[in-house]
Amino acid sequence: VTANGFTIGNQQVVTTANTRYEGGVLADLIVGTKVEAEGSISNGVLTATKVSFRDAVKIEGDVATVNGNTLTIAGLPGITVDVTTNTELRDVTLGTLAAGQHLRIRGKLGNGNSMIATRLELRSARSDVELQAPVQAITPETSIRLLGVDISTAGVSQYRDLTDAAITRSAFFAAARVNGLVKANGSLAGAAVTWNELELED
Repeated sequence: VTANGFTIGNQQVVTTANTRYEGGVLADLIVGTKVEAEGSISNGVLTATKVSFRDAVKIEGDVATVNGNTLTIAGLPGITVDVTTNTELRDVTLGTLAAGQHLRIRGKLGNGNSMIATRLELRSARSDVELQAPVQAITPETSIRLLGVDISTAGVSQYRDLTDAAITRSAFFAAARVNGLVKANGSLAGAAVTWNELELED
């Protein structure tokens, strides 16, 4: 992200005072945020007429704490979920959110290890935990960090590529990259999550 735009992959994107934003505002543009830019290209530079924010971050799990408009999720230490007036609430209201409820949350990156919820849905009780976010760090064959949570591969038995096809651990780590999207699935036992699947996302 630069003073007058950003890059997606190797594509430089310039924003102007006339650029329209959908699903967010200029201040929401941080490294790792998933966006779609529309506009015209001149000399290899895309001048954006519209920038649309996409839900790159997904979390599913049990509510650990509720503090005003901010939630934490059991087994995902350090991650906070911010609920705003623009958050779509399904089968629940902000006033009825409580510890122990199982939620499915979609949203975009916030500051630090936080997410801004765009949709929050109450689900039936289960032990499943899901965390999808841009990769922050990779330790080959051993772990991957998402929103400050180190996902150990010790219990992971399934690895999947962008087409959802099964791949080896080595193939997964060869394809994984910092700021690329990865989804981790596991189950909550007590206060900890045992991770069993890692999947590349786009």
